[in-house]
Amino acid sequence: MVNYAWLVKGVKPFGCYIYLSCTSNSMFFTMLAPAPALSPAPIPATIVEPSAAALAGADNFCSPLVAPPIPAPVELATAALTSVGGLPSSSVVAPPIPISVAEITGADSLPSSAAAALPLPKRKRGKMGAEEKKAARAAAKAMSKKIMQAIQGYVEKSNEMVDQIAKDQGISADSVHQLAGQLSAIKSKRASSNWNVLVSLKSMELNEDRPSGSKIPLAEIQDAVHDDEDFMHALRSDKGKMKKFREEFEDAKEEDQKTVMCVSTRVAALGAGKSLSACQGEQRERIDYINHTTGAWGFGVIACTSYSSTIQTGFFGRGNIDGFTCKSFNVSVQEFSCLLEDYACTSVTLSKKKIPTSNMPSATAKFILDGRCQLMKTSNIMMSYSCYDQDIKAAEGVMVEGWPDDIDFCAPLKLKVALQIKILYESWKSGNTHWRVMTAAEKRLVKEELAERKPTIRAKRSDARGSHKWKSKPVSDDEDAEDDDEADYQPMGSCAWKRRGAADADNGKGVGKKGVPKRRFNAADDEEPEQPSKKSEASKLVKKAAKKSSIPITAKGKKFRPGSKASIVEAQMAETRAQLKEMCQERAQEEEEEDDSVVLLTLVMLVLLSFAILIMT
Repeated sequence: MVNYAWLVKGVKPFGCYIYLSCTSNSMFFTMLAPAPALSPAPIPATIVEPSAAALAGADNFCSPLVAPPIPAPVELATAALTSVGGLPSSSVVAPPIPISVAEITGADSLPSSAAAALPLPKRKRGKMGAEEKKAARAAAKAMSKKIMQAIQGYVEKSNEMVDQIAKDQGISADSVHQLAGQLSAIKSKRASSNWNVLVSLKSMELNEDRPSGSKIPLAEIQDAVHDDEDFMHALRSDKGKMKKFREEFEDAKEEDQKTVMCVSTRVAALGAGKSLSACQGEQRERIDYINHTTGAWGFGVIACTSYSSTIQTGFFGRGNIDGFTCKSFNVSVQEFSCLLEDYACTSVTLSKKKIPTSNMPSATAKFILDGRCQLMKTSNIMMSYSCYDQDIKAAEGVMVEGWPDDIDFCAPLKLKVALQIKILYESWKSGNTHWRVMTAAEKRLVKEELAERKPTIRAKRSDARGSHKWKSKPVSDDEDAEDDDEADYQPMGSCAWKRRGAADADNGKGVGKKGVPKRRFNAADDEEPEQPSKKSEASKLVKKAAKKSSIPITAKGKKFRPGSKASIVEAQMAETRAQLKEMCQERAQEEEEEDDSVVLLTLVMLVLLSFAILIMT
């Protein structure tokens, strides 16, 4: 997030200071009216821009509206409010304690070199004279300049160290700042003792239906635990039962934190609202400090950019700001805030385009992946819908909550109904459907369901070693005719014409199709040996007999078992041929009937025509 801040001094016609702050998500300005005692005459309008180092480190700010520490009250007329780049929000120095000072002119200031050589006074300010106060102010100014130079060097070095750590560890600089801020809060987590677990369970049991003002005290709960035989038996000797009690305790504890673990747009909106409220409070304190110290006036407005936003538009200030806005703009401060809100909402709404239905599936898929990446704190992950239980719920411990019941759990791109696509998109956009961390009980339940679904391994068979072939049934004489018909089936393939040509040549019918040469007729071909399937025992006997008699076999007739795929296909083809034949016969019969009717009609017309001619004559 980038912050830019400028101080426009002496803007006509009002003669006030305006502190402008612009971020990527909000607009903010503050008007500071100088006190008459400090600024009797209008000051020429100037704009003081921040330094290049300050702009370079502006991305490290955690809060969009965090301003730098306000300079001393004496320098308010000539100082610029700039952002201190590179420092995290926790390192921003608080405003100094207000002190009473006197007005100083340019002639009273000392050179910086002479001021740097003077030591800081040790006496109290009330006992100082005029010269001592001048020397003290000059020394403080030199010290402040020296400290800011040292801080600037520290910021530059810390940024270099952060970049180096991020490069070495393969993470972003923002993650380094976040982890550095959380380092002091990380503590070793201690497990609850068995006695505390039992006391907690007994407390939940006894105080379940009691109101908040009439809870049972801890001493009575401990006595109830001592009187409970099951609890004491589990505590002393039964480890399995104590394990179940601990799981129940952890489940109840995680149920209380379930709402905190949700990741949705509403959580982000609440966080933004809290940061803006805190920022508004800080700005109010700053303006109060300025008004108390110098008597200057100022006010600021924060406006939301959407009417459905959870952020409320508000203003803050010190002085007769309402009179100023009524005289200059003919509106009150409240009306001024509402006008800014209307303008912001209208401009943002007009600049946004409504997403078409065709792009909603891809937008929904992006919502799903972004939510999971935000929860898992990783990137470049894939979503598996078919293996959702084992790859995501059981392995990662996260789940989707709030998926619409009337929509199948599948990828959004696979949905074909426009209404379902819109419902799923609006559900993810509004936050009703979101990712969340599973509790220990839910993880345990998922693992148990997967264990039940997991197929059991078959026991090792006794004859694991050796070959296991299908035993063929002996071929009877009644099946020979049927097998002969099935053996004639030739499946269509790349070399089907060769097999058909070879079969025709074997039968002695002449040259086959596609130029297959004719084979000489042999008397031994009248009774060709059958070739059943290779797995049958009869085929082995036929092969041996063929080898002994040395009969040339050019075409191998394959034998198919009844009920096999080839026999089923052959039966279907025969049925189809019979149906085609019947259709041809019916069509020929219909044509003959039509021809007879045409001839009969022609004869009737001739007879009528002849009668008409006779009548006319």
